[in-house]
Amino acid sequence: MGINIKLLGRCPDCDSPNIKDVIEDRPSFPGGKKIIIPNVPHEKCFDCGERSYDHNSMVYMEAFLAKKNLLPRVKKRKTG
Repeated sequence: MGINIKLLGRCPDCDSPNIKDVIEDRPSFPGGKKIIIPNVPHEKCFDCGERSYDHNSMVYMEAFLAKKNLLPRVKKRKTG
């Protein structure tokens, strides 16, 4: 998975240009239980700490949680 995501160029929270591509572990709390998702590529603002994830990173995190059977269950709606 490549890290050259350059989503924004500036921080959406503080407008700083001090954004860098990083790979870090990310905590997630499915069902209130803390789990660490390892090695998630994203952009991070080094002024305010805001993080931005591209589509591939989101798919990676969802796949990690799905593999551990930790994704929230979606109720199917009846149609018609």
